[in-house]
Amino acid sequence: PGNPDYLIPEQVGRLWSRVSQLYMQDDQLDEAVNTLQTALKHDPDNVEMNLQLARRLAEADRTEAAHNQVEHVLKMAPDYIEALVLRAELWEVAPRRGYYNWGGVFGIEQWKDVLNAGDESYAGLARQRLQELYYLQLNHQMRFFAQKAQESAEDILVQFPDFHDIRALYIHILYALDASKTTIWQQVDLLDLTNEDALHQVIDTVHIHEADEDAEVILQKAEAQQALSDDFYIGVAHCAIDRKQIDIAENYYQQALQRTKDDDSYNAVRVDQAQKYYSQRMYDEATMILKAVLEKDSSFGPAHIGMAIIVHSVENNNRKAKRHLRKARSWAKKHNDTFALEQIEDLMFQIDNPMPPMDDLLSGLDPNMVPPEMRRMLENMSPDELAALLGGMMDDFDTDDFS
Repeated sequence: PGNPDYLIPEQVGRLWSRVSQLYMQDDQLDEAVNTLQTALKHDPDNVEMNLQLARRLAEADRTEAAHNQVEHVLKMAPDYIEALVLRAELWEVAPRRGYYNWGGVFGIEQWKDVLNAGDESYAGLARQRLQELYYLQLNHQMRFFAQKAQESAEDILVQFPDFHDIRALYIHILYALDASKTTIWQQVDLLDLTNEDALHQVIDTVHIHEADEDAEVILQKAEAQQALSDDFYIGVAHCAIDRKQIDIAENYYQQALQRTKDDDSYNAVRVDQAQKYYSQRMYDEATMILKAVLEKDSSFGPAHIGMAIIVHSVENNNRKAKRHLRKARSWAKKHNDTFALEQIEDLMFQIDNPMPPMDDLLSGLDPNMVPPEMRRMLENMSPDELAALLGGMMDDFDTDDFS
């Protein structure tokens, strides 16, 4: 002690900690953990280094050890906000062994501890995580015990009245339980109608329960508070189409079109509508929209891409499809649209390298490997859907397996 030629234990610990960081940068997780444990032998009371070890253990997928380590840190410093956050993150993604929670949602109590710590730097994150976890929990309860979900939602909203995604889900529960209109409208009046995500949920709910007039009234209230975006109306139109409520979707697309700022935005909404119709195999409707766009602007690239997809997959006219893609390519280059260029090249490749018919793909397989239900599903897929399915399956393979 006192000899400048010797390092004190804390200095030795910091050196080992830096070695651990080097191992982390080299993705040698086990060595990073071992060297940090060595560092702590020299400086065991270093709270920050102890928390660093908990993080290293979590990154090395040693989650039970990480849980133990973060609890050790919180015994040393019960209000250490970084440790409280790490504990909440661990519980959410990798709960401790031996614990069961109906619905499989963990981390709520731990994120509450983060929020109750009163540290504003993490309050927003804690509230976000709590709202998302409560939402998952309520969704699970609603599938089995709607009455229990109602009670849970009411308890949550007492604690967090500004959790508007939860209130939107609560309104859904009330519709499902056939609650009185008075009760439902009380909750609508408490909802932040400028929150487009929550509002979207409520509009979906009323259409699911065929209360279309309620949707009109709610949207009038929302518009009185703040003009809704074209993206909002496109989103609710998508959901309506998925529910086969085509007339409702058409109305919402018209609302979106009225809110566009220029011709390109207007045409983009129309192309979006055509794409959505195409996904529902409404090929004639999609074609009619795209032709109308091209009559208005014969160079509009996204419309040419849509037409290429239809004439290739539905009409099987590859020459015509390539003609549309060449026009789309010119538009994409002019607008420096790299995403469109990639899409065009992918479509060109699909046209030049067609997949064999489904019968050929399935004929070489043992019938026991392809159940009748799956065969019917595959045979009913469009070429684009099949290509997307098989492409996604190939993405799951590691290319190193074939080298």
